Amino acid sequence: MDSTQPDTQGPRYPASGLPNETNALFTTIEGEWDEVMAVIKQAIDAVMAVAPRCSIVLKGDVRPGVMDAMTGKVASVERYLADEAALGSSADRRQAGD
Repeated sequence: MDSTQPDTQGPRYPASGLPNETNALFTTIEGEWDEVMAVIKQAIDAVMAVAPRCSIVLKGDVRPGVMDAMTGKVASVERYLADEAALGSSADRRQAGD
């Protein structure tokens, strides 16, 4: 790559070894405080290397002892919705006279 061209890929979050997910609006990183803050600092440093300004918005959910919250919470919601759908189907059948 030409040294005058910025690295548009930025920091490689998977290289940190921390669970992460990037979607259309946000990047979510899960891990211990110091590990996550180190990744954020690397991301800011990468932007500042090619831009005069970097704006960040941080949102944290600090829950000591909770592991795998990124996927665990989604799985919990999906189980809940499946249970609700099954209950709704049973109730619908009872109302229909089955």
